[in-house]
Amino acid sequence: ARAAYDGRAGHPVLLGRRHWAAAAADATGDRGAGRYLKGAGAVLVECADVADGADVDVPAAAGAPGRPAPTLGR
Repeated sequence: ARAAYDGRAGHPVLLGRRHWAAAAADATGDRGAGRYLKGAGAVLVECADVADGADVDVPAAAGAPGRPAPTLGR
């Protein structure tokens, strides 16, 4: 399953254990496993009503100078 924001796939992703090896093999650099998820038929779960879909990889990035904190809710 994969979060979606206004119909666009985003983060977070819920990946079952049986997919770990194949998803890891497909992921390169910062591109991640998006191609694998699409090919595997990951279900999109609309989440725009609770978050904005910002991809924050480390806690410090959420409030870093010049970068707004992710918006929760609307």
